Amino acid sequence: MKNLLFTLTTLTITIFAIGCSGQKRPEGMPSLVPVSVCVTQEGTPVVDAVVSLIPDDPALKKWSPGGRTNESGIVELRTLGFKGAAVGTYKVTIQKTEIESETTGTGPLAQTKAKYFNCVDLKYGNETKTPLTLNVTEKNERQTFDVGQAMREEFRPKMK
Repeated sequence: MKNLLFTLTTLTITIFAIGCSGQKRPEGMPSLVPVSVCVTQEGTPVVDAVVSLIPDDPALKKWSPGGRTNESGIVELRTLGFKGAAVGTYKVTIQKTEIESETTGTGPLAQTKAKYFNCVDLKYGNETKTPLTLNVTEKNERQTFDVGQAMREEFRPKMK
């Protein structure tokens, strides 16, 4: 009876540990190495910028890493939710959009108007125009990308 209780307890702990260890890596996912980048604009950290890496190697297209910068302008890149990126050469795109909203009127007649602003030069958000590249190796040091002059250019989002 003690052996049965011990076996069941061990089995329960093992199942619990496996179930709580996080998500299962997708089949075919390459090994990932830790990668972080810092995004600045005229030397100032850019907060809430979206950073995406587009691999030069077509075999890595479905494993494109990315993330969003924190208050220090730093992003720890992730691939499908897993920390890191596959070794390889990547084009780097960086985008930052701000939204301002204004409500006029009250009650059922209230209307909210939103204004959208690009805060980073559009060339950095376009994979064919970005001048930024990153070579991910087994051992990486944080790379800083400066996205030029501060800007705030209004635009209208395209509706589908």
